[in-house]
Amino acid sequence: MMKSLSGKSLALWAMLMLSGAGARAQSQPELSVPIIDLLQYQRAKQKRREPPVPFRRYQMKRIRASKVLSDDDPRRIWGYHVGANGEYDKAQQPLYRLFKRKGGSSLAIVDRPDGPEGTCQVVFWNKQYYLRWATELRRMGFTVAVSSRQNNILEFRKDGLTVGINVTIWPDIYLLEVLTL
Repeated sequence: MMKSLSGKSLALWAMLMLSGAGARAQSQPELSVPIIDLLQYQRAKQKRREPPVPFRRYQMKRIRASKVLSDDDPRRIWGYHVGANGEYDKAQQPLYRLFKRKGGSSLAIVDRPDGPEGTCQVVFWNKQYYLRWATELRRMGFTVAVSSRQNNILEFRKDGLTVGINVTIWPDIYLLEVLTL
């Protein structure tokens, strides 16, 4: 026969059960990569050849894609809670299509660290990432406009800065690109 639980024991048991159920129901937590870190990283690439790479501090793992990238390709790939897209066609699709999300927190980075022209592309599937970064950019004084090139690209710019953000919105994926202007 089961022993009756005291008030404290019952509360502790309920907390353990609820936290365990919540942990099973949730996917990986959303990363909190501040947009300012991405902007500062791009700016540092303008100034020197090899700036410190900030992605590891956000639990992202370096992905070696030797089947897709040649040995002399300068791009570096990072990922958090992503898998390989089995339908990826290297000859037909851009590199950011290499990834498949594993959940709402999935995030990948295709970084081209070589010099001031190198871009940093952030690939994600959760609109919450976009909403958070757009809010951060607006707080910093960036303005947003639809690109004159394509209507699915939003351009975030701020006068006096040589770094900008383009967000490309596809039906199945988002691409945030930090670039030198």
